[in-house]
Amino acid sequence: PAAGRYAVVYMWDGQMLFDAERTWNHQEWAVDETAASLQDARATDKVRPFIVVGIANAGTARHSEYFPQAAFAALSESARNEQLASARGEGKMYEQEVYSDLFLRFVTQELKPAIDQRYMTQTEPQNTFVIGASMGGLISCYALTQYPDVFGGAGCMSTHWPGGDPSLGMGAFSAIKDYFRTHLPAPQSRNGSAKFWFDFGDQTLDALYPPLQAQIDQAMRDAGYAAYPHLWRTVHDPGADYSENAWRKRLPEVLRFLLAQNAD
Repeated sequence: PAAGRYAVVYMWDGQMLFDAERTWNHQEWAVDETAASLQDARATDKVRPFIVVGIANAGTARHSEYFPQAAFAALSESARNEQLASARGEGKMYEQEVYSDLFLRFVTQELKPAIDQRYMTQTEPQNTFVIGASMGGLISCYALTQYPDVFGGAGCMSTHWPGGDPSLGMGAFSAIKDYFRTHLPAPQSRNGSAKFWFDFGDQTLDALYPPLQAQIDQAMRDAGYAAYPHLWRTVHDPGADYSENAWRKRLPEVLRFLLAQNAD
């Protein structure tokens, strides 16, 4: 890396990352403490110098913001309406239905250039990453497949593969999986060496994820990623639930994987 410049990790759900006294459930990811400890001069497992940009979610419109739009568009009209009605019933507002394409355009065309102008960053994809959990895992995966020339790796934690209310069935998951399978960049492709981290627990909402993640893992193997362990890792965290506390515990390993010192 260029001396004095930093890799950048963009993280979703920015309200939940730093201060448990301000979060709705009094949990946090402890991103500031984790980033500091990983970059401490005494750390034995060093990572590249990096900064984190936490992007707050849109509150009641969070599902609209994070649901992969191309997969949503592939659903039947009735399935789309069912998803929207379910979210509205939970008090979630879909102001523009699903608008994750617009959101990622903002991140890549407005926010990232502003960050790169203001801070001493490394701007290339191999030094630009995204991390999120649940719906944030979905938008991380989507961001990397939509913009492989911008992002070089995604940390997808407790990814909410059902896409919405799981009681509606797995139609949304099928659309998300189909999108993912057909848009995975080839490992070691000319778009760069995209890195994918997936993880999941098996308690509370995470209990839904093991069989779905297994299908995504098969897509990764089919695409040839098994031959490149430095580009793909899926981690099962037995006993872990769906919570910021669980993601906080796994975050150091995610960051070490994405920001390994020996990365190209």
